Amino acid sequence: MSYNLQYPPRFYCVYLLRSIARKNSFYIGSTPDPHRRLRQHNGDLAFGGADRTKKNKLRPWQMTMVVYGFPSKISALQFEYAWHHAYRTRHIPVKNRIGTRNSGNSVHIKIANLKLLLSAHAFRRMGLRVAIFQKDIYDIWVVNRYNVSVSESVLLKLDFEENQQKLIQGGNYEQMKAFVKSLEKDEDDYFEISLEKLEQNNTRICCVCTRVVDQFEDVLGFCASKSCHALYHVQCWAEEMTKDLISEPLSHTVPPLTPVKGKCVKCQKVNWWWPTVKNSMRLHQHFTEIGRPFIKN
Repeated sequence: MSYNLQYPPRFYCVYLLRSIARKNSFYIGSTPDPHRRLRQHNGDLAFGGADRTKKNKLRPWQMTMVVYGFPSKISALQFEYAWHHAYRTRHIPVKNRIGTRNSGNSVHIKIANLKLLLSAHAFRRMGLRVAIFQKDIYDIWVVNRYNVSVSESVLLKLDFEENQQKLIQGGNYEQMKAFVKSLEKDEDDYFEISLEKLEQNNTRICCVCTRVVDQFEDVLGFCASKSCHALYHVQCWAEEMTKDLISEPLSHTVPPLTPVKGKCVKCQKVNWWWPTVKNSMRLHQHFTEIGRPFIKN
């Protein structure tokens, strides 16, 4: 089995805007920079935004929730389109669709369709995550008016401001900026710790195949636990993860090729595939750039 790994985007999300002036008005979009995108929607930047969000009677807008963890920009755009057109998307079976083209503006319907998409075959294998920034949106998520279950592969992050009122002027810019920075810091810490683990590892043996790992030739995988020094060939670990995959396969005859999550062979802690592979590709890029050191005879 072979895995063609492409470097995932640093960050790309699909978001749900809510008008502060008219709380029943919503907008779905996608962006690699939610802070800048929100400023465009609110007219703080001269260019960008969307025609539907330019009406003064709807401004300012606030980002209420984002879906993130997409392996590519294309997959994020596909998710955005499907959420926009939930009444007809192929990712939701006709019998399960909620709302129509004219009745899908309710936030209860939008969140129900979001849950359906998160569990769709094309998206549930991505290990997507959802962050909610407004408590009443979270309440709607929990109430679950249309009784839609969510795939267990979806992780939910809550990031409420204690005083929502202070966000009203111009939207929740600082909140979005801090959110993305916190994710970037987590990724940077994972990368730096992985380099330290590699430096401290004298044997450099893959925990699955027990062959020596070459950082200049192989794509390396590291357990996310700071105290665990397990080292893997990413392909070996991916194959091992699929053995313990806790989710349904794409069909009854074809097993999933890409894991969502799996246990570390050494410490038995669960690792999620998408942050693992992002870190692995960053390490691969790092070692490719510095090159194999030249040793004189």
